[in-house]
Amino acid sequence: MHPILPARRSRRGVARFATALGLALLLAACGGGGGGGGGVGLPVVPPAPAPAEGSATLGAEGGVVEGPDGVRVTVPPGALRERVTLRIARDGSGAPGVPAEAQRLSAVYAFTPHGQQFDLPVEIRLPIDASGLPADRSPPVLLSQPGEPWIGLPVDEVKRDGNAVRFLSTHFSWGLAACEYKCTDGQPWFGGALLGSYTLLPAQAVPGQPQYKLIDQAGTRIARLQVNAIAYQPGTNRIWCEGPITLRLMRHDGRGTRSFIASRVLAGPGSVDVPVAFDHGFNGTGGLYVDWSCTHRSGYPPNVAFVYDGWPHPFGVAAVTVAIPVPVAAPVITRQPADATAGAGQAASFSVAATAPDSLFVQWQRSDDAGASWRNVGTGTSFSVANVQAADHGALIRARVCNARGLTLNCIDSDVVRLDYTGPIAPAIVQAPHDLSVVAGQTASFTVTASGRPAPTLAWFRVEASGDQQVGTGATYTTPATQLSDDGARFYAVATNSGGRAVSSEAVLRVASAAQAPTVGAISATPGLSIVACASVTLSATASGTAPLQHRWRRNGTPLADGAQAASCNGTPATVSGAGSATLVLGNVPAAWSGSSLDLAVSNSAGNANAAAVTLTVIAPPSGQGWSPGATIRAPFDAAPWNYGDAALQGYGNGDAWALLSDGGRNVWATRYRAASGAWDPAEPIAAVAEAAQAAPVGIATDDQGRAVAVWVEIINGMPRLWMRHHGGTAWSAARRLDDGADLGESVRMGLFPWQQARVQRSGGQALIAWSSTHDSLGSTVRVRRLRLSDGLLEAASTLGSSIASLERDTYRMPLQLAVNSRGDAMAFWHHLDGTVRAARYALSTEQWTLWSGPGPNAADYPAFALDGTGRAWQAVPVDSNSQGQEIDVYSLGPADTRWTPHGFVTAGRLGAYVAPKLVADDAGNAILAWPCGTCVGANLPMNNAPIHGSRFSAATQAWSAPQQLDPRAAGSNGFVDMSSFDLRMNARGDALLTWAYTENVLGNGTGVGLRIHARQFRHDTLAWGAVTQIAASNVGEHFAPIAWLAPDSPRAMLLWSHAPGAQGTQAGWSVYLP
Repeated sequence: MHPILPARRSRRGVARFATALGLALLLAACGGGGGGGGGVGLPVVPPAPAPAEGSATLGAEGGVVEGPDGVRVTVPPGALRERVTLRIARDGSGAPGVPAEAQRLSAVYAFTPHGQQFDLPVEIRLPIDASGLPADRSPPVLLSQPGEPWIGLPVDEVKRDGNAVRFLSTHFSWGLAACEYKCTDGQPWFGGALLGSYTLLPAQAVPGQPQYKLIDQAGTRIARLQVNAIAYQPGTNRIWCEGPITLRLMRHDGRGTRSFIASRVLAGPGSVDVPVAFDHGFNGTGGLYVDWSCTHRSGYPPNVAFVYDGWPHPFGVAAVTVAIPVPVAAPVITRQPADATAGAGQAASFSVAATAPDSLFVQWQRSDDAGASWRNVGTGTSFSVANVQAADHGALIRARVCNARGLTLNCIDSDVVRLDYTGPIAPAIVQAPHDLSVVAGQTASFTVTASGRPAPTLAWFRVEASGDQQVGTGATYTTPATQLSDDGARFYAVATNSGGRAVSSEAVLRVASAAQAPTVGAISATPGLSIVACASVTLSATASGTAPLQHRWRRNGTPLADGAQAASCNGTPATVSGAGSATLVLGNVPAAWSGSSLDLAVSNSAGNANAAAVTLTVIAPPSGQGWSPGATIRAPFDAAPWNYGDAALQGYGNGDAWALLSDGGRNVWATRYRAASGAWDPAEPIAAVAEAAQAAPVGIATDDQGRAVAVWVEIINGMPRLWMRHHGGTAWSAARRLDDGADLGESVRMGLFPWQQARVQRSGGQALIAWSSTHDSLGSTVRVRRLRLSDGLLEAASTLGSSIASLERDTYRMPLQLAVNSRGDAMAFWHHLDGTVRAARYALSTEQWTLWSGPGPNAADYPAFALDGTGRAWQAVPVDSNSQGQEIDVYSLGPADTRWTPHGFVTAGRLGAYVAPKLVADDAGNAILAWPCGTCVGANLPMNNAPIHGSRFSAATQAWSAPQQLDPRAAGSNGFVDMSSFDLRMNARGDALLTWAYTENVLGNGTGVGLRIHARQFRHDTLAWGAVTQIAASNVGEHFAPIAWLAPDSPRAMLLWSHAPGAQGTQAGWSVYLP
């Protein structure tokens, strides 16, 4: 494979401009070569095995394994947790095939046990035939695991060691060294991956001769922008600068079209690396070049910016020929697999029908842990589980359906189906019999509960020295009248059916000559003795003594009776159950019961005992209109400021709400607000990670019944993982992994702030979960899954398009956006690889996504998006006007539009740094835009202060209103608005809510005091903003970073903010608005 080099261009004017700036391009495959599909292997014919091998048994102390031909594995201390025998064999049995045209430089070596994982990287030394390899070059090293294709290591991870290579790995099964064609070709290639790096010479070294490179695999390459020392040396006819130089990396397609890639600022001589994401959209012969600007001193007036952006360019041109294969299209599933049932020893069969544009490959996978992990179990369009047994009951099955083009795969997952075992299920003891105490002459009754299919028969046995004796059958066994000699007798039950038998634990019978008076322990309460009105509470106490024991619960000294009570909450009677047992449940508890004294009396024939009384506190629900006083959600952690996605709020129904909270590091909690009582449930832990990891909420979506899905990101060892839990109305489900990293065993990237590259929104009775991520095999894609809120059914992921935002961990990119209107239709927006905004539209009526075929405006770091009820999408893009400020350009895209249409602009002044404008829309097509204005009166950017301005688009007049300051402050005030602390919401009928944090006073040292939450509402009926309301705090402290929820059909609203009430640490503050 040889690069096709375009004719070299001549350039004029090189002597006129000294070579002050340079560009170097480092081209290296990101994540290895080989074009592997990862996780799914193509069917191949394995080569014949060879017998030569070596082995060693190693443990935590580490050691060396010597194999045939000089292969060596060095295991460092701590890489293994337990002793294991490691083997190395010259054996390619089961390994993927190697293309016939490839030049092998080594045999295929098998490292077993297959798939062995190490806690620390091990070093592998692989001998090679170096006769045909240049001395300064390392060959590609290919690795594979069972069921996977060859994956190539990046060349900078392979070290040449004479006639061998050395590299690191944390797992292995097979390995070899090979070149795709002849290793003496101009570049070593394999699978289209460019292996190695190539640094361009400074432009002044070879004037007029740009360097060339061929790129034929999508991925990230590094462009090195360089400022040479000569840029700061004055002289005749030389460009020399004072202060920082701004470098802009540009692309020229060779046909006259230029486009911006990235910009960097350097204060002096040096270089900076810029990642460039190449895909097939770059195909063609063009180049990368640098244009630049600086303040010029020699021959020009001081402090005048000098800008150069000509072409051909004299400063470090890197011409590139890009020939990246068009991405492999996805397959289409035409018939989904179905659930299957089977009896003992029978087979359960599954099948799927699909079409693929190139070649169809199907990998069947099975999960035995409710979908938390999957393993490969078969290939082909059909799959059977032979000899089904009880252990197979409940297994989940899915088909990974792939379109294969060579070694490249594009895979989608089928629906998840279930295998149900219909044969006998061995018995299991559900509730074992308990110890009993009686008085001689009384009987004792033991009870057992067992499960199984068919229903098991139950037999009772008494333990005897001469051999256990059967004494009864059935779920309950009652002894004859007991005698003192029966004291200490032991009994157990045996459950039997055709599937087997189960034996219960033993219960001990105590027989006394006289009854023992009861004793009773302390009363415990769940969820606690302080509850909200209309909630429930469970009280219990443990008593002992001679049976039978009589229990009687009392409130304020009066015995309680089961059933509906005279008192009520919100018109529904309170309830009592278990008044005569050890456990009491009070339901729909009214506020009037606050302060009640509750105790338990226990008695038997020998006497009585009382548990110490406890006092119940019932919090009354809110009343009145307007904003409630600020209050605190008590949680067992510090709720960190959530400028970076550390909280989420979603209301539902008649004003109830779910909130996700975080301590800003390792824990995520969920809590629910009950509108009827005006209080929050105790916070429940959702996710917790190790000390070196991080967890951050993405969001929560809920239906009108409060059935919800919570989504969060965990970052472990720098790798993000997307998780979810479903709440079906009573409890949270187990956590499930949303992305495919666990399945594919690949590295995953989601940009600098992973929680900003994932979104969850409600659409009708389902939740849409979208995320942008980069996988080794999937590439950089935007994917989406649907979850049914009623039962938590999760559909397979679909790919919407490719995105650049997830490629880099250290660079900010436009966050993925997901907008949903009141009809349940949705649109997703993301930063495409070509630098523009791409979108996909979801129709709830058809439950289908449609990719928008054309690009949108160029992506900016801080755009805003909305979707109105007519189906029109809105986009607000901050644009640098190269003056003292910026403007916000607004675009719209209707359902039938063929392109984004400019929809006016707002002269914003200078936008506050690091803050996106907020854009919202209603059902009628009206919209509101808000932004922090950095050049308006009262602004002070060093103090992070920018007054919030806004403008409304009228669907009736098709025009934007004049900008209006929305956060007025008293004349002469030296307070400020924190630019990172405001939120804007709009409901379907056109009401809007703006909230922000405002510091009332600034001290002489520049610090602020009196940071408070403010709110302002826009009414659809008056078409005007109301007065500003300060949300009063219940205690002292600073309030910041508010987020809001606004009811879809009324002004009812809720605010959530981060609150620091002094010594109590950081907590979540809240307030509700009742119209």
